[in-house]
Amino acid sequence: MRIRVATYNIRKCVGLDWKRKPERVVGVIDELGADIVVLQEADRRFGKRLAALSHLHLTETHWTPAPLALHDGGIGWHGNAILVREGIEVEETHRLELPVLEPRGAVAADIVADGHRLRIVGAHLGLTGGMRVRQAHRIVEALERLPERPTIITGDMNNWQHQTGCIAVFASHFRLVPPQPTFHATRPVAALDRIALSGGIDLIAQGVVREGEARRASDHLPLWADLEVTAEASSRTAATDRTGPADRAGAGSAPSGSAAGRALPGSAADRALPGSAADRALSESAADRALSESAADRALSESAADRALSESAADRAGAGAA
Repeated sequence: MRIRVATYNIRKCVGLDWKRKPERVVGVIDELGADIVVLQEADRRFGKRLAALSHLHLTETHWTPAPLALHDGGIGWHGNAILVREGIEVEETHRLELPVLEPRGAVAADIVADGHRLRIVGAHLGLTGGMRVRQAHRIVEALERLPERPTIITGDMNNWQHQTGCIAVFASHFRLVPPQPTFHATRPVAALDRIALSGGIDLIAQGVVREGEARRASDHLPLWADLEVTAEASSRTAATDRTGPADRAGAGSAPSGSAAGRALPGSAADRALPGSAADRALSESAADRALSESAADRALSESAADRALSESAADRAGAGAA
């Protein structure tokens, strides 16, 4: 079975023109031709954290949000949402608690598409390298406690390096789709948005939408991947078997789960990272790695501040609000 999955940080539907236009974002999502779209920043950051892209905006579309929200009107949790096309069944949802210095979380949906059972994970990791590593460990450990099924991890990893930090954590358990620059939308140079695959899933093609409204609907560009599901269930990729189709490839109805989903708290191991040499290498504690990432982390922090300012301006102006 072939399926197209996409990930898109929609910046609370505030475009580069500082106008909040949910209908513009929906148009970009529709043009992806995807079966599943994982969103980040799907709610507003302040106040009641209302959905920036709500059920109302999706009413006349073929998209259904996985039931992840904890309040009326929301479509996700901590800004993470999963949209599925008509005909895809959501069996169960999970909210993954992450170690944080700021509100963060990850989400997962167990789905059935064309008779194949899959798990889709969406994440938006933190602004500091060490915290991203801890969050990646937490996601991996939470997934290991769930019943096994072919898994796709996707989202905004906020990691400027292609192989270190949180990316190395995921690569020790999953196969990473080759990085594609998605940030900043005006001149994409950083592959902040990534996709990782378990066994039983092969990469066929991938791409980034760089044209049309996608260039101004958000500060990120949407990333998509065409995948071939080759197994109903699969063993998670061992750390010694990181090469596969995903590494070699070039660029290129009603849910039965509860609306609240299931929260998976972390263990003590999440608070103290494993002490082996390999895990210490992943922890970014080395001074040279910390220095190399500090500028990128500062840039991300400044970007977050810019997003808050742009959102505030959009709210004050009221331009483009639904």
